[in-house]
Amino acid sequence: MYLSKIAIKNPEFTAMIFILLTAMGVMAFITIPRYENPPLDVPGLNIIVTYPGASPEDMEDIIVDPLEDAVNEIDNITKFTTDIRNGYARLRVEFELTEDKFEKNNEVQEKINALQNDLPESVQFRTIEFSSSNVQILQVALISEHAGYGRLREFAEKLEERIALIQGVKETDVEASPERRVLIDLDYEALAVYKITPSQIVNIIKANNANFPAGKIQVQGKAFNLQTTGPYRSLQEIERTILRSSQNQILRVNDVADVYLSYDTYDYIARVNKERAVFVSAYPKEHVNSLNTLEQIRPILEDFRPELPVDIRLQVVVDQSISIKNKINLLVSSLWQGILVVGLFILLFFNIRASLLVMLAIPFSFLIGLIMANQAAFGLQFMSIAGLIIALGLLVDNAIVVVENVYHFIKEGDDRVTAAIKAVDQVGWAIVSSTATTVVAFVPILQIQNLSGEFIKSLPLTLIFTLLGSLFVALTFTPFLSSRLLKPRNKIQESYFQKLTQRFIENNYRNILDYALRHRLLILGTALLVLATAGALYPVIGVSLFPRDDAPIFAIDVSLSQGSVLAETDKSMQYVESLLDDSPEVDYYISNVGYGNPKVINVILRGEKQTSRGQLIVFLKQSVSFEERDQFIKDLRANFDSYLQATILVKEALLGPPVDGQISIKLFGESLDSLRKIARNVEQIIEQTPGTINLYNPLKNFKNDLRIQINEVAAAQLGVSEADIEQNIRIATSGTLVSEFRNKQNENLDIYVQMKRSGDFLKPSDFQRIYVNSAQGILVPVHQLARLEFINGPEVIKHDMTRRTFAVNADVESTYNVDEVTQEILDKLDRYPWPRGYSYGVAGEFESRSEAFGGLFQSLIIALIGIFSILVLQFRSFVQPLIIFSAIPLSLIGAAFGLFVAGYSFSFTAFLGVISLVGIVVNDSIILIDLTNKYMSEGMPKAEAIRKGAEHRFVPIILTSFTTIGGLLPLTLRGGLFWTPMGWCIIGGLTTSTFLILLVVPVLYDIFTPENSPKTNP
Repeated sequence: MYLSKIAIKNPEFTAMIFILLTAMGVMAFITIPRYENPPLDVPGLNIIVTYPGASPEDMEDIIVDPLEDAVNEIDNITKFTTDIRNGYARLRVEFELTEDKFEKNNEVQEKINALQNDLPESVQFRTIEFSSSNVQILQVALISEHAGYGRLREFAEKLEERIALIQGVKETDVEASPERRVLIDLDYEALAVYKITPSQIVNIIKANNANFPAGKIQVQGKAFNLQTTGPYRSLQEIERTILRSSQNQILRVNDVADVYLSYDTYDYIARVNKERAVFVSAYPKEHVNSLNTLEQIRPILEDFRPELPVDIRLQVVVDQSISIKNKINLLVSSLWQGILVVGLFILLFFNIRASLLVMLAIPFSFLIGLIMANQAAFGLQFMSIAGLIIALGLLVDNAIVVVENVYHFIKEGDDRVTAAIKAVDQVGWAIVSSTATTVVAFVPILQIQNLSGEFIKSLPLTLIFTLLGSLFVALTFTPFLSSRLLKPRNKIQESYFQKLTQRFIENNYRNILDYALRHRLLILGTALLVLATAGALYPVIGVSLFPRDDAPIFAIDVSLSQGSVLAETDKSMQYVESLLDDSPEVDYYISNVGYGNPKVINVILRGEKQTSRGQLIVFLKQSVSFEERDQFIKDLRANFDSYLQATILVKEALLGPPVDGQISIKLFGESLDSLRKIARNVEQIIEQTPGTINLYNPLKNFKNDLRIQINEVAAAQLGVSEADIEQNIRIATSGTLVSEFRNKQNENLDIYVQMKRSGDFLKPSDFQRIYVNSAQGILVPVHQLARLEFINGPEVIKHDMTRRTFAVNADVESTYNVDEVTQEILDKLDRYPWPRGYSYGVAGEFESRSEAFGGLFQSLIIALIGIFSILVLQFRSFVQPLIIFSAIPLSLIGAAFGLFVAGYSFSFTAFLGVISLVGIVVNDSIILIDLTNKYMSEGMPKAEAIRKGAEHRFVPIILTSFTTIGGLLPLTLRGGLFWTPMGWCIIGGLTTSTFLILLVVPVLYDIFTPENSPKTNP
């Protein structure tokens, strides 16, 4: 080939090019960002809405329904779900992956802005864009049993300020400490005496805290800016705010209220191993090296420790660098071990010089792949490294074929330069075609338009980059070095293994091949029978999505009935802590009462802040084995099942993008009472299905609330609007955010107005002290215009694409197959007598798997079409590509047996293994048929061409398969639950396909290729 001739005949130019590529590759390796998980760039966002005091039904009616109608007008929404609770709603909007996320997020913000004026004033909105950097890289706890929250927060904020200065840190938070605020505590007896309502005070405070430009005034030819008194500068100014004035009296805020600095309500408590703590969390910027960022933070922590008083200590509770290093080190060590195994295989078939030539393809291909991966901004994480490992065995294939062919021509008497040129001329198009088919197998994966496809995108892309690099090396650097370094014919010494292999070919393989060609139907029938047997194994193997994470960490979620106070939730949390304290497997744990822990890993979700919820993150000792972890979790679940005061679920992290749950049954309908009855029946169906755990039915317990029932006639007669009644009640019961206050230390503190109370909540008797103004200016007690009545309702309301829905969720024990358990539940649901207007849908892993496998299956079909098209162009035939395709079902035989023997289900990563096999196994058939065609085109009889081609390609086929298997073997044995299924799938498939290809492909070639010589490539 022309490129090879240039490289061989211009050694200085070739050396300069590869020196430059080496320098660029080393620089890319040094600068490439390192993450734990691949970045997920999904267009969409969460809309957080708060409306204190509103029930889920009110939130749905007043806010969510009009907001959903507005947002739903935006084009290309793929998922739209809403979670509605007391005073809170979270709307999650996802768009098609091809959409520009900034443009779509701006459209959502425009819809919110347009709607905001039509909603109650105290409704607040906040949007959070989807980002893979929403997982914290560092969580530090400041721990003390004696220091007050004020002191803990003071030191936490000092530490936060220093960490925030690090360039790679996007955001920092101080959590689990109540924030300071300005509280205006209204005395309702005084309000009644002075005949003023809470809503009037709120409006006056807002007006006095505004900052309006007053314009300019001209004095003696000069212009002066006029300044108003502006916003409040001290608490005293707030206290002295005039509410009303007359000739006899001036009424000020301090006449009817106490104004003071306070802490927000204690609705979130955190502990580390039972000791009270405040957290400082750091989140990384996107596409920034997390390891470098953490290395810059560590000196800050060490310098800060001596500044802490003796009663406060600092403990790093989450350090993502440990997980990143563990995963990367495992994969990198697997990579180096794979390189060693590949090198040993090559040494068996070649001498040291030839082996060195083949092995040099590995670093150069990797460096070229890293240069391009760095440009693609995927970074170095476990997916991209896995792409390098899969490519490891493949990238030496081209070099092996080239070097082996150079040796062939040297043995026939050519000098080294001529042999290198003739070798590449003979196999050049074959290795271009085989590389193209492998690349085409992975290209469609890049087009999968769902979360799973986005999650794995860096794997095929890194693999493609590396394979293209290996092709460039095989066509340039390998023949160039071969023409300089390989020994001439008279000095070639074959190794003992080479001689042994040659004797096997001549004495054994030749006879076996002759037998196969004489008994063609027997060989094909046997292959079909074995294929059918393997096909029967797939239902036994079962199907799953992503396996569990084998990291020594899991979460425990604690939930009480809605409305439970924090103290009751804390009792259940302390019960869980007591079990963990007695467990030798536990290293330490983090307790969060009233909230979830800041996001530690991608799939353990935080949830919303609620006094009836709690979450613990448990870190096990590194010495605890995976089997011991499983048993420990099983024992915990047994204890939690007998605890009646709360629902306690152990949630293990799953690898891959987040899912709702392994089993999630969505119920659709309008009537809450009907849905509650159906949900109870569905819960029983799931509970009675063997293998289900962590069952959660959100409609199991309706909560009791007090509803304000306004007497519309009485209110109208007195000229009091319903809105005024509700606003004054809301100020009294929930308090309201009025404005913001900046103190002398430049801190922004919220100003709240609320009614004086003896505890955390008002009592029903306090309702008697709330007044509103009538049209005549007379204060009217609210209890004369409205009454309280008990109602019950759901703790949470959910919407899916604006439809009201509730999901009954469950997980599956590790010893059961998720697919089989789910299918058994679905069979029962199909027999359930569904009322008219009510239906169910399947979410969770089933839905995610359908999307993910659907995308992979579509990619597989596209890959097969693409590979077939390349082969038709190369061989100028439709029959020979079909012969080559016979390698694919032959590889599926070994894939099935590999998974079955190893005890793994057919998971997402196993499906990746199948796609990898499609690209890998056709290469062996290509180089076999290509050489056989060349022999026939030279006038050799078909039978002799088949035998000679098969014998000549026996070593390259065996060696390329062995190197691929050897490269994957360390990852397969040590890669944990995520990579092991893929490894066994590829290893098993290559093992069977390699040996069957050497028999079945020659037989098919003999049957379907006519005697006249086929055309070859130009």
